[in-house]
Amino acid sequence: MYTKEQVTKWLLEEQNRLTGLGIPVSSGICPEIRFSKATSWYGQCRQNCIYQGVKYRFRISISEYHLQSSERAIRNTLIHELLHTCPGCLNHGPKWRAYADQVRQQLGYNIIASGGDKDKASAMEAARQAKRAGYQTKYLLVCTRCGQEITRFRRSNLVLHPEKYRCKCGGKIKHKR
Repeated sequence: MYTKEQVTKWLLEEQNRLTGLGIPVSSGICPEIRFSKATSWYGQCRQNCIYQGVKYRFRISISEYHLQSSERAIRNTLIHELLHTCPGCLNHGPKWRAYADQVRQQLGYNIIASGGDKDKASAMEAARQAKRAGYQTKYLLVCTRCGQEITRFRRSNLVLHPEKYRCKCGGKIKHKR
């Protein structure tokens, strides 16, 4: 598991690398990364935060569960979130995707619109690691089209009302057990 200091150092390194590629990453990013207990995302970029009395344009958060991933996976997530600080890139629109493609080509990171470099195998590994850390998967959902399994540790809107949600492939989600 990595420390806040290590991850903050990586954030600054990746910010400098992106700037060196000519990607217009914001200079108004809070210098401290927030660690979250979220289990449904790896990283998050929020607008407008106040830290130690100073107002910043963006603040990046990382899930504590993601800290058990590899350094490369965490850096991948940091780059993903840094791209959201570029002008016109708060969503995963054409500008964001163009920068993500540039990073893919020049740095070799696999920046995608959702889930960092998460695929079914790494999602299952993350669930196994969380279980080892004492977090019990309580809910298991599945996509009726592609078969992707979705685990949740807490009762959420997805768990309570899966009929309101769709998988990335467009399939319906239902409880597996």
